Amino acid sequence: SAQRAPLIFLVLAVLALSPLVLEIMRPFLTPFILASILAIVVNPANTWVRSRLRRPSLAAFITTLAVGVMLGILVVALGFALTHELTDAYDALSRRSLQEGGWAALVTNTADRVVEALATRLPIDREAIRAEILERMKAVTEYLLKNVGGAVGGLTTTLITILLVTIFLYFLLRYGAGWVERLAVIIPLDPRATSRLFQTIQDSVMANVNGVVVVAVAQGLLLGVGFWFVGVRSPVLWGAIGGAASILPLVGTPLLWVPRVIAFVVMGAFWKALILGLWGGLAARV
Repeated sequence: SAQRAPLIFLVLAVLALSPLVLEIMRPFLTPFILASILAIVVNPANTWVRSRLRRPSLAAFITTLAVGVMLGILVVALGFALTHELTDAYDALSRRSLQEGGWAALVTNTADRVVEALATRLPIDREAIRAEILERMKAVTEYLLKNVGGAVGGLTTTLITILLVTIFLYFLLRYGAGWVERLAVIIPLDPRATSRLFQTIQDSVMANVNGVVVVAVAQGLLLGVGFWFVGVRSPVLWGAIGGAASILPLVGTPLLWVPRVIAFVVMGAFWKALILGLWGGLAARV
C-alpha cells in the first residue's frame, strides 16, 4: 500500500493536469496534423534523398526546404492572382464610377440596370427588387469593412501556422520513424495488427491527398474553360491558379471568379456575369 501511494498520486496529478496540458497543446494540434500529413506524403522523397546522402538530418532538411519552397511558390502565386483580380476589378469600378458621377451613383445605376434587365424578362416589382439589391449591396459592403481586421489577423495566423508546420515537418521526417516504432511498442495490440493499423492510416492519407489533387485539376480545367468562354485574358494561367486556390478551405475558386463576375455586372455585361457565375459555381461543386 505504501509503495502504491506515490503511483496513485502521480496518476491523479496527471489526470488533474490533463485539461491544462490539452489547452496548452491545442494551438499546436492543427500545425502538427498538417505536418504529419505532409510527412507521410513526402516520406518517399525523403527516403530517396537519405539513401543518396547517408545523412538523415541533412536529408530531412533538404526535403523540408523543398516543401517550403513549393508552398511558398503556391502562396505567392495565389497572392498574385488575388491582387491582380482585385486590382483589375477596382480599376474597372473606378473608371465606371468616374463616368457615372461617383461611387454612390455607380451603385444606384448598377442596381437600376440589373432591375431593368430582369424586368424585361420577368414579371417582377421593379421598386421592390431595386430596394432589395441596394440593401444587399449595402450589407456586403458593411461585411467587407467589418472583416478587414479579421482578414489581417487571419493572414498572421496563417503565416505562424506555416512556420510551425515547417518546423514539425523537419522533426517528423528526421525522427518520425523512431517515434512510430516506440508508439507501436506502447499500443496494447498484436504487432501485426499495429502494423496493419499504421498502414491503413498511411493509405487513407495518401488516398485523400490524391483525391484533393484530382479535384484541384478538375476545377482548374473547368475554371479555365469558363474564363476562355467569356473572354478573360490568359485563361490557362488563371485556370491553373484557380485549381491551386481550390485547395484553400472556405475560399477556393470563388477567390478568382467572383471579382470578375462583379466587374462584369458593373460594366453591364450581364450575360457574361451570369455565365461565369453559373460556371464558377458548377466548378466549385466538382
